[in-house]
Amino acid sequence: MDRKLTKIAIFSKWNAADGTAVLAELVGRELAKRYELTVFAPFNDVKPLQGIRDEDYVIRCCNVQGTSSGQWTSDPKPFLEKDYDIFIPQRIEWMPIEELVKIYPKIKEKTKVIYVIHEIKLPENPIFWKFEWDAVVCFDERYKRMWKEVYPEEKIHIIPYPCGSLRRGDKNKSRMELNLPLDKKIVFTCSWYPSTHVLPLIPPLAELNKKHPFIFLIVVAREYFDDKMLEEIAGYDFIEWWDDMPPASKMDKYFHASDAYIFYKPKYEFKPGQIMVSSSILSYLGTMTPVLAIESPHIQPLGGAVMKFSDMEELKDRLVSVFEGKPVVNETLKAAEEYVVRNSKEKVTQEYIEFILKDMRSNMLIKEDPSALAFEG
Repeated sequence: MDRKLTKIAIFSKWNAADGTAVLAELVGRELAKRYELTVFAPFNDVKPLQGIRDEDYVIRCCNVQGTSSGQWTSDPKPFLEKDYDIFIPQRIEWMPIEELVKIYPKIKEKTKVIYVIHEIKLPENPIFWKFEWDAVVCFDERYKRMWKEVYPEEKIHIIPYPCGSLRRGDKNKSRMELNLPLDKKIVFTCSWYPSTHVLPLIPPLAELNKKHPFIFLIVVAREYFDDKMLEEIAGYDFIEWWDDMPPASKMDKYFHASDAYIFYKPKYEFKPGQIMVSSSILSYLGTMTPVLAIESPHIQPLGGAVMKFSDMEELKDRLVSVFEGKPVVNETLKAAEEYVVRNSKEKVTQEYIEFILKDMRSNMLIKEDPSALAFEG
């Protein structure tokens, strides 16, 4: 018997500093405007965001790998008792997968399942391969090439990772609200791994600062710095360290207040064959602050939307281009705007809706609702 699509369930991290959470929130909050949404999420004991309260449709029912307890906990009742027409899990290896597989047959009895691929490589946990998905969604052709080795190509569908909205800001206003100087260049970065993602930037930026003075604004919560790291950055007067793990609204202000944002990871972190995207870049590309990003798998789909650098010398050259307002900066921002508009959270959510309604009706499980196809963000 067919029925209209009215209720959608997502299983993902939520209101957390994590790429799966970012995607779930960008798409989920758009879906919640039209459908009855349920979000099954783990407890936020790893990288929680400050000052954020869960929506009424969020049910915390398990923990995540790497918690201080070191033990899996999971409550199966919400999965079994809630009613939903489509179930959309993602990155389940970070969840209590052993518990999920026990109840999965009952979930499959009442709904179809779309799995969203975040994995940087094919899962090694044999339990993962016990799950039979009705369809899988990946972000681009790189993922599809990898996953068609294990799934039929017709089961794999490409829907891009969404961007945050296009939202230009007022630089001076943002600086005044953050109590930052109005008359200096500001270069911004943030990370949960400052020892490898921030500290290596300091010596080359210190050299650049001698010829082109600027403030290097580092936004990293105190818990991610040890005393030795703090001593190291204290020796540079061009660095401002802010102890913060801000929610998205405040993060926007950091971007708007800055002349450039640096995304850096050492190349040894990128293993051959791994595929990934950068949720931080995609979330804040719409702030229209130039993004300077290390050449890596994270930025392969972005083309000219970011200013790429391959080493520290090239990073310094890129920053000089920003400081001097060279044409490449406007060209990059134009490409960034086009990318954000093309992959906005509204358009990506529309793709999910159309995919569910059109492709998932194959067994007459869901009846097309014409009003849903006219989704408006």
